[in-house]
Amino acid sequence: MQPRYVPRPEVLRVIAGVIALIGAIVGLVTRLETTHPGTEVQNFPEPAVVIWGDVLSKHKVCVDELRANPTSGSWRCISPVPLNDNPKYPEIARQATWQGGRCTHRLIDDSSRTWQCISTIRPSPFVLRPARQQQRDPVFFADLAQHHEDTRPPSAELCTVESRSAPTLGAWTCMAWQRLPQTPYRLVQVIDPGGPCAYRIVDEFTGVWSCRSTAPIADGR
Repeated sequence: MQPRYVPRPEVLRVIAGVIALIGAIVGLVTRLETTHPGTEVQNFPEPAVVIWGDVLSKHKVCVDELRANPTSGSWRCISPVPLNDNPKYPEIARQATWQGGRCTHRLIDDSSRTWQCISTIRPSPFVLRPARQQQRDPVFFADLAQHHEDTRPPSAELCTVESRSAPTLGAWTCMAWQRLPQTPYRLVQVIDPGGPCAYRIVDEFTGVWSCRSTAPIADGR
């Protein structure tokens, strides 16, 4: 009968140490690859979205402005936009470029990061009244003179978009009817600035027709 080999105590301690070391390494790798419950993953902030316009404050920017005089005077903001202060989706304001020139109503063109002029003539007196008076006596601008018998809408709508076959002559045809507001209002005839135009839209902020194209539309509508 062969004698049984029994490792010496020093050898057993070395083997146990090696096993413990391997277990520690495996546990460390597992913790690095796995997120344990209750462990919060760090979210790095996304790049900020730039909102172009007239910077009013650290938290607000204007993208739509109005003034009474076509060539001078301060701009009045009619569409302020609050900036998102959520760090996950941050927004910052940047001053847009204004090329100058005659203009009474301007909007931001995001593609070029510049102001685009919508109207070049003095606004209707109704929109130049004090804000409180406008709130007490609101108005709705539309084409009240044209009948548009060929495209007459339901009685609760008025025409706010028109086109014609030539830029300087011809009858206007309605292309879009606007449902009247549900709140009390006063109907006011929109101002015709004159000049060549084949496609125009009512600018409710100035009460003036805004010509969007001098080129006739192919189908006449």
